[in-house]
Amino acid sequence: MDHSPSSQSRATHAADVTGRVSPRADADFLTLFETARPQMWLIAAGVTGNRSEADDVLQDAAMIAMRKFATFEPGTNFNAWMAEVTRNTARNARRKHLRAHRLTQSVARLLLPAQHTPTPPRTSREDLILNAVRSLEEVPRTCLLLRVVGGLSYESIAIITQIPEGTAMSHVFRAREKLRSHLASLESAPAASTRVSPHEVPRKPAS
Repeated sequence: MDHSPSSQSRATHAADVTGRVSPRADADFLTLFETARPQMWLIAAGVTGNRSEADDVLQDAAMIAMRKFATFEPGTNFNAWMAEVTRNTARNARRKHLRAHRLTQSVARLLLPAQHTPTPPRTSREDLILNAVRSLEEVPRTCLLLRVVGGLSYESIAIITQIPEGTAMSHVFRAREKLRSHLASLESAPAASTRVSPHEVPRKPAS
């Protein structure tokens, strides 16, 4: 849905003599952003693959977009414009997270004994589902979240993600299939690991 009433369009480019966007323009931005917020959160989660990071990304993206609101072209789709800002912010956040993660791993390898193997935590079904979602690539994951969680039409997904509608549909279909397959393998792995080999059955001690 295109949010570009004439009053908001005029306010979009309203600036004082110092070049700063007017308070009215800020108010118009916040009105549009609140409507778009659920979809933008899904995009942030789709890019980062992390729910907690998505909250921080969305806050940063909103601040960046507010500062750039004067560049928003009247008559165009606000959600598509905001999605681009959100994607770029999320990608930057993901790169920083990966760098920090690699640094942490390097420090851990230096400090921990070579033979030390941390005990893996118990995995709940929710964790399995989240891991399966994270296994998807960025664009399919984003399309899937917008479709399944956000309930958007393929046409809306195509506009927001700036890809053809047929491609969006294909991404969702393939993401669902990969998700089912990955989740099935994750769920079967713990069960397989708990099976006891006949050679591992403990013998009853001799009386």
